[in-house]
Amino acid sequence: MGYVRIDHDASRRAAELLGPEATRYFAEQIKTKAEVLAAARMKDKRQMAWFDIETGGKPQDTRVVMSVGVRGEQTKGDAAMSVETGHKASGYFKNGPDVEGLHILRDAVFG
Repeated sequence: MGYVRIDHDASRRAAELLGPEATRYFAEQIKTKAEVLAAARMKDKRQMAWFDIETGGKPQDTRVVMSVGVRGEQTKGDAAMSVETGHKASGYFKNGPDVEGLHILRDAVFG
C-alpha cells in the first residue's frame, strides 16, 4: 500500500490554468438538475419573492449560485441558506416552525 501526497492547491491551480471553459459544461449540467429538483421539492412558493439558479464565470471556474428572496426581514443569502440546509426556529421567528432543508444544490451535485 502506498501513500500519495497531493498538494492542497492543485485543484485551484488546475482551474486557474484551464479557466472557466473547462468547468462550464459541468456547471450547466448541475444547474439543469438543480432546476428540476427545485421544481419538484418547492411546494409553497408564496413566501418567496424570487428564486433563481444561475451559473457565473469567475476568473478560475464556473459557479452555480442559488438566489432566494423572501418577503420580510431576511436577506437574500440567509434565505438561500435556509432553503438549502433548513433552520431551527429561533430569535425573531422562535414561535414559527422549524424548516427542513431541500438540499437542492447538494443533490444536484452528488445526486
